[in-house]
This record gives sequence, C-alpha cells and structure tokens, in this order.
Amino acid sequence: MRALVINLDRSPDRPAAFEAEAARCGLVFTRMAAVDGAKLSAKDVAAVRSPRFRFQPAGPGEVATFMSHRAAWRMAADGPGEWTAIFEDDVRLADDIAAVLTAIDTRGPDGDIIRLETTLRRVVIDEAGWPLMPGRGLHRVWSWHGGMAGYVVNRDGAARLLTMTEAIADPVDQVVFNPLSPVFRRLNIQQVVPGAVVQEHIIEPDAEGAGAVSTVGRHETGAPRRGARHGILVELRRLGLKVVERSLRAYDRRLPGRTYRLIPFAATAVGGE
Repeated sequence: MRALVINLDRSPDRPAAFEAEAARCGLVFTRMAAVDGAKLSAKDVAAVRSPRFRFQPAGPGEVATFMSHRAAWRMAADGPGEWTAIFEDDVRLADDIAAVLTAIDTRGPDGDIIRLETTLRRVVIDEAGWPLMPGRGLHRVWSWHGGMAGYVVNRDGAARLLTMTEAIADPVDQVVFNPLSPVFRRLNIQQVVPGAVVQEHIIEPDAEGAGAVSTVGRHETGAPRRGARHGILVELRRLGLKVVERSLRAYDRRLPGRTYRLIPFAATAVGGE
C-alpha cells in the first residue's frame, strides 16, 4: 500500500521526525508537499472557498489543509492500488503499523475510509468488529471522531470525496467525520481498534517537544486560532450544532449492536481484539 505524508516545505524538521518514526516501524512512505495557507492570496482562497459553511468558516490555513488532503485523495483515486494511507507529519505510529496497512491491503475490508488515528476519546461504534489481524479489529463509526492525521482511503472513496468536496467551506475533518455532515452520511467509515496512530501532543502533552506538532493547517501566524474568532452569531451556531451532535450521539449509543467506548492507542497490539 502506498503511504503519503503531508508536510509543509517550511517545516523541514517534521519529515525528518516522521522518517525516524517510520523507520522504527518499517513503514515506507512518500512525502507530499502540503499547500501552504500562508502563501495563499485572498484571490486564491476565494477561488475555492464557499461562503455556505455548515460548521464554521474555513480560514486560509484550513482551506490549505483541505486542499492538501484533496490532492492526496486525487493521488489515491488515480493511483494503481486499491488503498492509500495518508498521514500528517506529527504522529506516533504503532509498532505494527506496516502490518496493519498490509492487512487492509490484502484482506480488502468493507469501507470507504479506515481511521487509523485515535484522539483518545469515546466514540459510538459497532460493538461487533471485523477481525483485521491479531490485536486489531475494524468497527463502523457512528459519532464524531475528528482529526485527519492518519487514515486509509480506497480508490472509489477518494473519488467520491473529491466529487463531494469541490467547494471548500468547513475544516476537512468536520466535513468528513462529523455525523451532521452530508459527506459523513454517504461514506462507510471504519475505525481500527485499538488505534494505530495518535498525534504526539495528545499522547504526551507535557513531554519535551510536544509542542512541535504539525504546521499543516495552521494559519498565518503559525499558532492555532481559538476563542470566538468567527463572531458571536457563528459561535452560537456552532454551539447549537454541538448540542445536536451530542443528542445524536446519545441516541446512537443506545441502539442495539452499538457501543460507546474510548478508542485507545496501542503501540503494539497482541492477542485478539
């Protein structure tokens, strides 16, 4: 399976860090230059951004991140293989990540997108998983589980993502992984359990160097934007959508055959899942 790593040209330290992590795990990858939001003009952004957002307006950095993942989807849709793994450059990989990708590639599981990443949060998934390999199972995802730092997409899924996201309006993970998104509802999204990818700053937030997270998706100043940056009306709308999403999650978790559980990160999974 081809593995792509999205990295900004102005972040040369990150591919070196990922290369060391990949070498430890026996993962072969290809670096893909990310679109740099700091270099996008207002005209560039306006050419691809739609004002009709659902969750929150996408800033230049978020537009660039979306464009970067779309470029990776295009490579996946046009590539020779059925599956393509896509990573951002600030992740911790499980020791058996290469074996996980090989199992997906050879066993051809059902699904458009397979999440390798966990954000160490509780998620509604199918209780019965599909045994991918010893220690790793696949479970259909039904609730919000954000992040685009590590996932696998098949050729048809990538082509459908490209068709459904020609106009960029929201952050890419909201569009793909929020259950209130029409894109989410048209995809079969599976989760590797336990997770095989996690961002460094999540698993070791207080460790030295934990602040060296990926710069993919950051805005022009290089720092994540927080707070009521979109104005009070948009923030109220976002709050309302969060309430709806939580209500949907509470409903989904009570349906037969589903469970609400934390998706752990396992550096190496052993035994049955």
